[in-house]
Amino acid sequence: MDTVLHERKQLILKILVNEYISKAMPVSSEAIAKNYSLGLSPATVRNEMARLEESGYVVKPHTSAGSIPTDKGYRYYVESLLDIKEVPQEEQSRIRRTFHEENREVDELFHLAATLLAGLSQYFALVTLPKAPKTRLKHVEVVLIKENVAMTILVLDQARLRQQLTTFDYPVTQKELSLAADRLNEMCEGLTAAEMLRKKSEFSRLEEQVLEMVLSLMDAGAGLEFSEAYVDGMRHILDHPELARNEKTKGLLELVEGKTLEKRILPRLSTKRGIQVIIGEENPEEAMKHCSIIISRYGVPGDIGGIIGLLGPTRMNYSWAISVTRFLTSILSEFTIEIYGSHNLVRTKYRINN
Repeated sequence: MDTVLHERKQLILKILVNEYISKAMPVSSEAIAKNYSLGLSPATVRNEMARLEESGYVVKPHTSAGSIPTDKGYRYYVESLLDIKEVPQEEQSRIRRTFHEENREVDELFHLAATLLAGLSQYFALVTLPKAPKTRLKHVEVVLIKENVAMTILVLDQARLRQQLTTFDYPVTQKELSLAADRLNEMCEGLTAAEMLRKKSEFSRLEEQVLEMVLSLMDAGAGLEFSEAYVDGMRHILDHPELARNEKTKGLLELVEGKTLEKRILPRLSTKRGIQVIIGEENPEEAMKHCSIIISRYGVPGDIGGIIGLLGPTRMNYSWAISVTRFLTSILSEFTIEIYGSHNLVRTKYRINN
């Protein structure tokens, strides 16, 4: 923050924000003076509250009411006054055991992360599947369906499958298709689309056509910075009185149910690591301007990874929400490295196992 509040104003603002987060009721200067041993008279607390209001950190929703934080007040609180407590060790151990249960599919782990994050925070949670900055080929197979129609099955380095039917303008056999696929696997395993394209002249006519199918499938998701997302906790949005009563909640629900929320959030995400907090009016969408978002990247820096985030009211318990987001980020980073490793590790494992 550009402005540094006097210590006394900081203390009063911190109390006010904590009280409002806890009770969802405007906080009066009399209540602060009575309930907290600040060594200040009610008149002094009232004067300091008035200065905070003049500076835009708090506002009175009604003339005779107490005060509530503004977006500016929350921003100062998050950046300068927040005490973040770690997730209790017992809870950490329980979550780690849940993730280490046997026979879980990869997708299930990330869906589980969204469910756990929503349950722990009591806010709406979003977790994207891991995605590499550049998609790389792991394996391709081509299966003949009928005389000149084949199914191309592509395995990419995020352990994701893509497939597509292709019609040839001449008869082909399964043996020819298998040989063409084997040649591509030998020449192109671990390469990006651009790297594969540079090898085009080295292939036969059939191999080149299979290559074009592979490139088409790889390009299908190349424009997306992040992969598909798992979400959970929609029910929690309506548990908060300011969201349940807000006329704009309908617009927020439409964003969530239309699966476009992540498209509005992700362009705002910095490339830096660590937790990011977007508060109220900082949100780009009108329907989200009464909400706050906590978001971070997980995975291997500069390599495969995704994002994890929470959405709730601006009256969010920032300390706990940041704590659980940070913990789940570390869990997903560990699992991303364990499952995928770096691109080099992925390619090495694939060669050994195949």
